[in-house]
Amino acid sequence: MRTFFSKAIATLSAILLIVGVGWTQNLIQNPGFEEGTGELPDHWATFIQTGSPEFSWVSDEFHAGAKSICITHTDSAMSSFYQKVAVQPNYKYKVSGYIKTAGVEIGENWWEGGAQLRIDGDVQGNWWDNMTSRVYGDSDWTYVELEITTTEDADTIEVHCKLGEGLKITGTAWFDDISLEEVEAVGQWFVNGDFETEDPESPGFPLGWELESNTDELGTVNLDDAVYHGGSKSCRLYRPANHGGEIMIKQTAGPEPYGLVDGAVYKFSGWIKTQGVTGGRGACFITAWDNHTIGNVSLH
Repeated sequence: MRTFFSKAIATLSAILLIVGVGWTQNLIQNPGFEEGTGELPDHWATFIQTGSPEFSWVSDEFHAGAKSICITHTDSAMSSFYQKVAVQPNYKYKVSGYIKTAGVEIGENWWEGGAQLRIDGDVQGNWWDNMTSRVYGDSDWTYVELEITTTEDADTIEVHCKLGEGLKITGTAWFDDISLEEVEAVGQWFVNGDFETEDPESPGFPLGWELESNTDELGTVNLDDAVYHGGSKSCRLYRPANHGGEIMIKQTAGPEPYGLVDGAVYKFSGWIKTQGVTGGRGACFITAWDNHTIGNVSLH
């Protein structure tokens, strides 16, 4: 690995994941909205952000079965039918369903208006990562899906069938055949992979990581609470101008006690932000290597 900096600042977050096998059972109760004795289907509640949306449980429009749910806006920004679902921590889930629209408006920004499925609660990522693509205008039944990953302390999430986002819109949306399925378990092998914890013996340096450089002029490595992708910190690497060589932080991580498993797929990923990274070989990247396994190993 070679990482060169010339008057550069880099911040990064890294995580090493192992993929497992998940079930395909639908975790949504009453996913087709066929059950219920009142005005609304069983197991579903409603949410109103602003305005006076109209919620209905209808039998004149449906994707399958005999019923669907419907939301109509005349003066509302966002409203939804939603259901709370128990989930496992550090798990990947797929939410999917069908949406039909009539006269549904959208805004100038990609996230404004439209009809979508949305996941709220104990999920990783930013708020805009937890919504499917928008369905809008006059659209026939359209399939949408989204994968999310729960947090390490997750116990519940909310699955929303929602109309609108960010501004008041008009229009009607129908939702049917909603599904939430476990995809795979996600295991965390890194210590302090999100750089949230400081080493008590080395103030400002991330716990569990080791500094390495091939030059005496190390530059600086420190936790940065002003720039981050998730959480409240990132790790900042700085190399002064006109100084070659490399500077990196590293950590030995992997499954115990026997190392990487034959035939398994491992995903190594993270987020990098740069400022002023220049030079003929200037670069900033994340890499992984295996020093212990006999045979061929595929890391991607």
